Amino acid sequence: MISAYSDDNGFNIVEYSPIELPKNALSYEISLAVDVENTFTHNIQRVLLDNARFAKDLDEMVPSKIPVIGFMGELSFIYIKDDETNEYKLLESWNSKLGKELFLTFDEKKPKFFENAIESFRTTCTSVIHITFKS
Repeated sequence: MISAYSDDNGFNIVEYSPIELPKNALSYEISLAVDVENTFTHNIQRVLLDNARFAKDLDEMVPSKIPVIGFMGELSFIYIKDDETNEYKLLESWNSKLGKELFLTFDEKKPKFFENAIESFRTTCTSVIHITFKS
């Protein structure tokens, strides 16, 4: 992400600097401010789901302890029973608390999934399935 602003004419860049986003986030909450002296400041907070809370709810809702797939936007999360605690936990191999993006593409002979399908979505979006589940 880049922070930049121009002078009064709108063409000359006064300041141009990169802003590093926090790692491991589902999304970001960004606040921008300009004070009376035209000093620009920003505050960036990472946003994560309360997956631990949902896992506790699953313990009550699903007594059989079968694996559960949760969806949020274009992300999926897989919860499995922890053999030691007998409670639900996020599947580490499914990117744990960050989940996996739900993209499938059929623009080549062999379908692509998840990260491999995202580039097709960004460039052509002609043979990609996403946001299949609506609430």
